[in-house]
Amino acid sequence: MAGHEHEALKVKNTASSKLNFKLHKLKILHHNVQSLNNKLLEISISLSFDDINADVLCFTEHWLRENHLSSVHIDQFKLVSSFNRPTRTGGGSSIFVRNFIRTKDVDYLKGSGSENTFELSAIELIDFNFILVCIYRSPGGNFDEFLHKLESVICKVQSTGTNIFLCGDWNVNFLQRSTKLLELQNLLLMYNLVNMVKSPTRMTHNTSTLIDVMITNLNWEKQTMIYDLGYSDHLAQITYIKVDKPVLGPKAIKKRQFTDNAMEEFIHLLQKESWNQVLPLEDVNKSFNAFMITFMYHFNILFPIKTVYLNNKNKNKWMTKGLLVSRNRLRILNGMKRSTKISVEFRCYINKYQLIYKNLVKEAKKKWKMIDLFCPQKIKLKEYGT
Repeated sequence: MAGHEHEALKVKNTASSKLNFKLHKLKILHHNVQSLNNKLLEISISLSFDDINADVLCFTEHWLRENHLSSVHIDQFKLVSSFNRPTRTGGGSSIFVRNFIRTKDVDYLKGSGSENTFELSAIELIDFNFILVCIYRSPGGNFDEFLHKLESVICKVQSTGTNIFLCGDWNVNFLQRSTKLLELQNLLLMYNLVNMVKSPTRMTHNTSTLIDVMITNLNWEKQTMIYDLGYSDHLAQITYIKVDKPVLGPKAIKKRQFTDNAMEEFIHLLQKESWNQVLPLEDVNKSFNAFMITFMYHFNILFPIKTVYLNNKNKNKWMTKGLLVSRNRLRILNGMKRSTKISVEFRCYINKYQLIYKNLVKEAKKKWKMIDLFCPQKIKLKEYGT
């Protein structure tokens, strides 16, 4: 009977937290966002509802000063490195990583960046044993200086015996033969570096260029995809790297989930039981044991213990189904605006639709915060039809 009492106590609270070591598929996203400040809501939504679930976010052209960028909040991420233009507007690069990922500053690369030509952010990912470097080069940046600084960075990293992962918008078209491209490819070849991006990253109705890159010498299994996030005229690049050793992952808890539907079903199943194997027994201990066998059978089926990884995905509960439909429609419209020649009237319609959508998203988030503050959980769920 004591064993069943112990099991019954576990019914009430089975949550236990621990650090989770597991084989990890590291996901790195790079995107030229062309102003990070007004894209934060869309980035948060993409992390919640698109099948991205990135571990590392690299942004170019964030357009923010240092004091402003340091105050930017992306749920479950931390800013670990950035380049902010000291004099000019626009440009810049930055690296955000999941809170559970361990990083280390790359001191020997500090001071390597230069405004307009080589806007560099860099960080060491400790558990993955490589240096991540994000670079923005503006179209008017000095190309010879860019090549010189790029080779210097590669040499410094490789001299330590560490692998390197380069990404960013370098404004060199890898789809069009040119002297600049040839010089860059020769440099990469000399250091055994390969660009994994093979398709256009920026498209208009009459141009198609590959100017955003993901370049590495990592030998791990990896896959790179192009993704239209719908809020920039650049497409995002995402690389999935399958790490060949266990690394520290997010905290995990084991818990049971008690939903209203499951509770109702559980009570219904208990009521349907005849309890013939329990009631006739004269021995109290045997009767209790027989009861617990049936009870725990239904309990474990309806309330199984599940492992839940914390900080694994953003949850924007204020994002309604209607807004998701509008978002997907807007993504299609922006794709049409980018890739086809459309009338002035239709372009105005798309711009107006985008403005209305942004306002609705802001209002939905504001409304959710008010409901969260003043209303109980059940009212909130009813309000949003979830």
